[in-house]
Amino acid sequence: MGLTVKEGSTTYLNFTAEEAAPKKIEIIYKIDNPGFKAFPVNVSLFFPTQLEHNFEMKDYQVSVQQNKTQCRIPDLKTDHCSPGEPWKIIACDTFILDKESSTEFTFSGEAHFRDLKKHAENIAFLKRYTRDSGEVKFKSSIGVEFDGRQYVLVSRKQERNDGFMETSHKTCSWKDNDPTMKWSEVRVEFTILPNRLLIIFTGVGLGLLFLIITTIIMWKLGCFKRKTFYEEEESDAVLQADSSNEFAFDPIVLSTTIQS
Repeated sequence: MGLTVKEGSTTYLNFTAEEAAPKKIEIIYKIDNPGFKAFPVNVSLFFPTQLEHNFEMKDYQVSVQQNKTQCRIPDLKTDHCSPGEPWKIIACDTFILDKESSTEFTFSGEAHFRDLKKHAENIAFLKRYTRDSGEVKFKSSIGVEFDGRQYVLVSRKQERNDGFMETSHKTCSWKDNDPTMKWSEVRVEFTILPNRLLIIFTGVGLGLLFLIITTIIMWKLGCFKRKTFYEEEESDAVLQADSSNEFAFDPIVLSTTIQS
């Protein structure tokens, strides 16, 4: 028996304050029986409904290829897997896994970050100029139970009184090499972009403030002081005198000596 996650399943979602509406997560698990004998199995899916950053999974369901079985949500407590985080199990009725065949289980639901728009409105002031972001990793898994008295897939197994093999999926000991379970991870993040309008207004305000300060300094230095009529005449006279001095030259005295 083999368990795989089908290509095309959701692996990444991104939310922003402008696009905060719930988005669909869809994960397709495939159970293969390459053997020559059919055998009955019980299938269950295991996933969290809430994570940090107010992440929430809702409207979740499981559909089965060709309606081979019916799935439901049993009234079970799963807090022992991750205290403080609510988890759910969707259990499917026993069905026959035909020989040399495969069956697909499609797990889907609506994911979102609760009150993301409100969080963006109340974000810290300095982060309005940069950005804010957060990320969660939504992990779900599928587990298969079968009659361990007739079928053995692994050497280390946990058997129940009824003979069915209890998977590590149910005991919350996730192992990559466990052939009776398969888990999938979806990276979900939110991004709150910088407030462009606030950045523009701040830039304009600081520019005006700098211009005002520069103007005051120049005024204090007399750059904008207007000369009176007499000051202008005195200035012109000084300029004319300077010009005359530039072109003036010393007279040459010629002396003639008369020899007798």
